[in-house]
Amino acid sequence: MVNGAFRQRSPYETLGECARNQQSGVVVVRVRFDDQIFTAQKQGGISRYFVQVIQAFRDNNRLQIDAQAGWRWTANHHAIQRGMGQPLPVPAGSRGPVLRMANRALGVTQPVADLVHCTYYRADYLNRKLRLPTAVTVYDMTPEIFPDLFPRGNPHESKQEFVKRARVVFCISENTRLDLVRIYGAIEAPVLVTPLGVGGEFRPGTPVPAWCPD
Repeated sequence: MVNGAFRQRSPYETLGECARNQQSGVVVVRVRFDDQIFTAQKQGGISRYFVQVIQAFRDNNRLQIDAQAGWRWTANHHAIQRGMGQPLPVPAGSRGPVLRMANRALGVTQPVADLVHCTYYRADYLNRKLRLPTAVTVYDMTPEIFPDLFPRGNPHESKQEFVKRARVVFCISENTRLDLVRIYGAIEAPVLVTPLGVGGEFRPGTPVPAWCPD
């Protein structure tokens, strides 16, 4: 209950012991978003999506999610523009490995969390000894449905293992959920559809950006 009104339970609340305000009894779920996509993309749809999700949680405390950025160093433009991380000057060819190494070295200083939301499907992250439950978002099953489009192999090769280990799986559409279950079979964790939203800059009445042509 929030301000006297009932609210829908966040799916994150089912994932373990969460921080609870001792006076109000309000559950605040501490979600740490890992650095996978933020050390891989300088800009792109997935990283922009997670930046907007994190910002939305931070802007609205009624959602009762303590959204934590699990990185300090990033080359991602969306994150840097929102103050979520700092650039680390490194050669372009070694940017990802160096950023991941730097962030991992800082892991001991990260705030206490209730779970980790994996932002991508890097195989090397499966070897990390996480003591927290995980969540994962599935955007599509395109490499599995159309393997001929990926002659170098499935770029989401480890996705199935991330789904298998997750305590909750988010899909961005009902079609994605249906494809996921059809291809992977029964999923033990809850599979929830969380459709993509529309950014505030596209709401009716919003001033037209200066860069937009007449």
